[in-house]
Amino acid sequence: MANYVENKTTKLEIFEYGFGGFGISLMQVGLVGAFAMYFFTDQIKISPAIAGTILLIGQIVVVLAYPILASIFDKTKSRWGRYRPYLIFLTPVCSVLLVLFFSIFNFKLHFVFFLDSDAV
Repeated sequence: MANYVENKTTKLEIFEYGFGGFGISLMQVGLVGAFAMYFFTDQIKISPAIAGTILLIGQIVVVLAYPILASIFDKTKSRWGRYRPYLIFLTPVCSVLLVLFFSIFNFKLHFVFFLDSDAV
């Protein structure tokens, strides 16, 4: 029988993992979920049904992408560990994409005309 040391998770580690999960949930549900509908309907002026469909498609993509990304993350071996390289290098990318997601540019987008003729 192999000797092993049973490592118990401390309350501080539980709090740290929970706090990280809280931040991610706040970003996904609070910012994107609540503000995106307002942004799509009142700022871009597309219909609520189409805005909801856009968010639904986004969630379907997330559901399909998570297992693929999890397998990629689990196979990563670096000197920083499995997940830290992604946290370090993708955080600025995601921050820029989040700002661009809620930005309105002065040029006319063709897909907006396709989705809603009143968006002009």
